[in-house]
Amino acid sequence: MNKEKIYLSIIIPFHNEEGNLVVLIDELFKTLIKLKKSFEIILVDDGSMDNSLFIAKKLVKKHKEIVCIELSKNFGQENAILAGMNNSVGDLIISMDSDLQHPPSTILEMITKYNEGYDVVNTTRRDRNNNIWKTNFIKLFYKILNMISGTNIQVSSLNFKLISRKFLNEFLQLKEVKRFDRGLIEWLGFKQCYIEYYAEDRYSGKTKYTFRRLVLRGIDSISSFSTKPLRLVFHISIVIFIISILIIVYTFIRYLIGEEKNLSFPLIIATILLGIQFLSIGIVSEYIGNIYNESKKRPSYIIKKITKEYE
Repeated sequence: MNKEKIYLSIIIPFHNEEGNLVVLIDELFKTLIKLKKSFEIILVDDGSMDNSLFIAKKLVKKHKEIVCIELSKNFGQENAILAGMNNSVGDLIISMDSDLQHPPSTILEMITKYNEGYDVVNTTRRDRNNNIWKTNFIKLFYKILNMISGTNIQVSSLNFKLISRKFLNEFLQLKEVKRFDRGLIEWLGFKQCYIEYYAEDRYSGKTKYTFRRLVLRGIDSISSFSTKPLRLVFHISIVIFIISILIIVYTFIRYLIGEEKNLSFPLIIATILLGIQFLSIGIVSEYIGNIYNESKKRPSYIIKKITKEYE
């Protein structure tokens, strides 16, 4: 296979997806054959503990278009996608999940939008079976993120997207360790658009995105993409200081005139203020943790092995 003439690179990170890979590849080939263009499919094993890697390597032997990148451990979905991006050669790059909730048929529509002049084609998800709690949480998260960071990231913008090689070259210049790729893609600019797709139920296995993980990911995203919470902490600390002085003065005056016999009221206020202080310390510690992680300059991923049929 001539690696210098690849039109499309599709990057698929996977972690314990043994029941999905074969079906996904079959569906992808049915779609990609309609393009009549050269393509490569990059499967990135993000530290799977089941038979996913074994299946991926069998697919490499079966299809010359498939490459398998084996990471040394689980580095997270975005870092796995980054590994695929750094090893892709296509003029267009598409990232997608391995659970078949990202329909391969949407790829044709994404390429149509690229041909209309867009460097980034994002997608917004519409669930056939809506989880109301999860949907509302995601909407609230994006509303808060856009308000805090000054970005305009649309609700449900996923890792299912198309980017041009020109855009990717700029994207790979960003060397952040703790990445929020959706925010970085919005920050880079270029001509972007959004298309909708309907997500089917996961083909097999269980989702890795539990509510707890979504909450933690939301906190990481905000702290890695905006310093406004730190400014808020500064303003809160000033308010706390002023209120504390006023309480002390108020309590002292009441004591002097003999009216202060029960300290419960100032104690309640002091407890509330103490809680706010601890919250502020928590926010600051989150940023200090980010600085610590960035200062170590560890790689976002480590590749253990790359398997290619044509080598």
